[in-house]
Amino acid sequence: MKNLEPRTDFNFNNRWLSEFGAILYSENKKETIKILSESIHKVRDVGDKRYYTGKVLEPKIETLNIFFKEEIDTDELINWLDTAEPKPFYYDDNTERQLMCILNTDIKLEVAYKPKFRGKLQIEMIAYEPYWTETNPRSLEIENPELGREYRFYYDGTTDGYPTIFLECNGTQENVTLRLSDKEFRIKSFTNNITIQMRNGIITSLNNGIEENKYANYECLNGWHVREMIKFKPLTNNILTVINGDLTKIHLNYNTKWK
Repeated sequence: MKNLEPRTDFNFNNRWLSEFGAILYSENKKETIKILSESIHKVRDVGDKRYYTGKVLEPKIETLNIFFKEEIDTDELINWLDTAEPKPFYYDDNTERQLMCILNTDIKLEVAYKPKFRGKLQIEMIAYEPYWTETNPRSLEIENPELGREYRFYYDGTTDGYPTIFLECNGTQENVTLRLSDKEFRIKSFTNNITIQMRNGIITSLNNGIEENKYANYECLNGWHVREMIKFKPLTNNILTVINGDLTKIHLNYNTKWK
């Protein structure tokens, strides 16, 4: 690991560590990040359902060495850190990128059920989705997109990114076809709107408060599989083009990720 300027603060669950009169410390002045191995998950489609086989991504663990300079109320500390579900976590030196983390330490045991605590404390935050994502996600929005026009954008993530694409139209459209970078995909039929989540293959249309599953209406025209989901490769220029269809709006979320 390379030497870095030591970080002194982090935000978790909408509060800064410094609010507790505490700082991060690192005895060797190196980044206190442990990245576990990453493995590939495979996808198998059977009919209209998709199954994930093999291993999934290993989690990322952030080891945090904390020094509390003054006595703090342990109940307040526990209520802040011991959440029931993952919360946004980011450091003071890069507030634009966050992990969705949950505490991986028995905080009650660490502070020994004392009403007050002062001194050193080491905790772990674990992210089961082991990538940094944008605190304020970027998107591309196109009103009344023109057929054949190339809409260009840059994906600066350092790992594959799977976009979410929202399409709007008036009434029912059939065989709407788009090219995204080197892949073409078609939606055989949808009414008014459709949302395509490339990461998990969830494709839905919402009308009159009812959400319909449109997974069977999606086709990748030049991929290895008819249900192949399209991804962005790291650090690439990308092009979005409407090949067929009369759309009133396209909204594309990059879902940028960094290792």
